[in-house]
Amino acid sequence: MGTANETSLQNTVDLKPLVTLENRNKVVLACTLFFGVLYGIPNHYPYFEPRYLTLSPLDQATPFITETVWIYFSAYMMAYITFFTLRDIINLNRMIYSFLTLAFTSALIFAMFPTTYPRFEFPLPPELDSWTLYLFHLLRKVDAPTNCAPSLHVGISFLSALPFFSEGRKKTGTFFLIWTLAVWISTTTTKQHYWIDGLLGIILVAVIYFFFERKVRWQNQP
Repeated sequence: MGTANETSLQNTVDLKPLVTLENRNKVVLACTLFFGVLYGIPNHYPYFEPRYLTLSPLDQATPFITETVWIYFSAYMMAYITFFTLRDIINLNRMIYSFLTLAFTSALIFAMFPTTYPRFEFPLPPELDSWTLYLFHLLRKVDAPTNCAPSLHVGISFLSALPFFSEGRKKTGTFFLIWTLAVWISTTTTKQHYWIDGLLGIILVAVIYFFFERKVRWQNQP
């Protein structure tokens, strides 16, 4: 009869680390390109007709606040900040594997069950300042109103917070969780997402990150 430690090892998966301190920049570039392709194809060329979700009472009560597009765009920095400030190489690899799994899983969902948002119901007000107007035009030009559920915007933001807790950096992790909440709110006030999209993104990330944190044994790890 095996010990508890032996049983635990039998329930793990051995993985080889992808990231080293020497190849960190190359890995980030490759992951960025990988994500762009996986997200962009179903976003602009959906195979199936995207479907609208039912607007919940919370969706209907949420106002269109154009200035929150700045918070929305801030999310693009979060993953890079986390990746380049993590101190533990295992955490770097856990984050990268989680990111790649999230991107691939979400791409399958976007391809098979595409969803969209009635963004056309929210025209941009003419009195917007030039910079906010530019950001909105850029957002709506580059990102079609599809690929709604799950929200990768919220998911990646949440993923950016979790590794700090793995390193015991609770204050930084808490700050990133608050930032994630602000991003989630901004996805609804910019009328890019339904509220449920953000929740689904968080759940998906939690499952993926739990797997790589609890069920993976990294090669060369004592």
